[in-house]
Amino acid sequence: MPTVEKSPLLTSVLILFAVATFVYRYWDVFFKSYGERGKVYFGWTLYLLGLVHSLIGILALVEYLLWRPSYNWLIGAIAFALFVAGQGLRNWAVSSLGPYHSPKIEIKPGHRLIQKPPYRYLRNPYYAGVILEVLATPLILNAYLAFAFSVVGYLPILFLRAAMEEKILRDYFGAAYVEYEKKTPRFVPRLRNRVEA
Repeated sequence: MPTVEKSPLLTSVLILFAVATFVYRYWDVFFKSYGERGKVYFGWTLYLLGLVHSLIGILALVEYLLWRPSYNWLIGAIAFALFVAGQGLRNWAVSSLGPYHSPKIEIKPGHRLIQKPPYRYLRNPYYAGVILEVLATPLILNAYLAFAFSVVGYLPILFLRAAMEEKILRDYFGAAYVEYEKKTPRFVPRLRNRVEA
């Protein structure tokens, strides 16, 4: 098994990673300004996800520090690659939305339905990136109980929020959003057969 003994250097790096991720995400979600304000719906969902996200991070750190005598670097490395992919997808989604991005469920003045990449391939690329992040973070710390908690405690709330957000978008954009839903999957891109007849 590709494990190494935990060292002070490894522990310091992993704690620094967890704290930096926590600080960055909270600043990005709760304090960073994203353009003009609009009408917010189901505001409580953001705070609930933030609370559960925090619990996952705390549980992962406690599990790593108290219950793991060794570290599986292969799982950690694969999880880190997934984390980076999730961050890339999330940032791409934010960039594509431009002034219409918000960590809240929010309809801004003049809100437009964005369908350029990555929204051409997924209706919820931001959430897909967050899913990768939330699942990868505990695995970077080899925290398997925290990983299980993220699956059963965080993902159902995120899926519920995505459904609530899509109802708001369907009500706002009408038939245009219904058509977009028909051709674009929610979280996982379709593998289309592109063979010409």
